[in-house]
Amino acid sequence: MDRPADLAKPLPQPFTRLGVYHDVAVLAFPEFSDAASHAGVVTSSGALPGYCDEENWPAVHACDGDPETFWRTSRTPTLASPVWIQAAYSQPLAATAVFLQGMPDGGRGSATCRRREDGQTFRSVARFTMGKGEAKVVPIPETRSTCFRLVIPSAYAPDVSLAEFQVLRQSDKPVVRRGSSGGSQVSQPGWWYVNGSLGR
Repeated sequence: MDRPADLAKPLPQPFTRLGVYHDVAVLAFPEFSDAASHAGVVTSSGALPGYCDEENWPAVHACDGDPETFWRTSRTPTLASPVWIQAAYSQPLAATAVFLQGMPDGGRGSATCRRREDGQTFRSVARFTMGKGEAKVVPIPETRSTCFRLVIPSAYAPDVSLAEFQVLRQSDKPVVRRGSSGGSQVSQPGWWYVNGSLGR
């Protein structure tokens, strides 16, 4: 949840493939009021699978506030076939900037930020370039939408590695906290078992 509100739907479930984890309690605590709004759904043009097709670098890692986790694309972006990542929200967001942070060896070279207009059509609101491994806030003309897409036609490596993509409102500040997502899945003890890669 972002800011006080009535919760009319179930809380998101933890990432797992086993279906054996169940909520036992809900812990809520206040957070600074100018934090970037969390995207409800994060999707992309594709993510590079792991050795056993596990999800090591899913798109949601670029929107989790943790600079040590990242989305890694499954192919090389080109002008004719760019890669993309998008963040969708339950209510229209009045965006005035986007925060982007690339990994040291796999950031974006150029990108376009687009907003969804009618459920299908996307319109460009800003074009920009990024230095290798750079992190910066990119201002955009204030625009309201429930979905924002970052389209990437070129990068500094064969695949894009994007640590953070956050859509910001006028008073928002980027949220960047190491370990805020629980760390990389690969580094967690027993991760192979949790994902079902080695069986139960």
